[in-house]
Amino acid sequence: MLVDAGVRLNVRRGTRGGWRKLDTRRVDFTMNGELDPAAEELLAVALDIESEGRSKLLPAAA
Repeated sequence: MLVDAGVRLNVRRGTRGGWRKLDTRRVDFTMNGELDPAAEELLAVALDIESEGRSKLLPAAA
């Protein structure tokens, strides 16, 4: 289902000898297709909520 929606997770080869934790520089996540509008809408809502929170912290203009 995710492949049909255009979601890809690419992980590049790591160093020899194993690993102790995830090296995030090796991981790339992309999303294209049907999920893009939903992701864009979610981002817009998150930015609106963040700006509302900031406006409550700022003093009112005289």
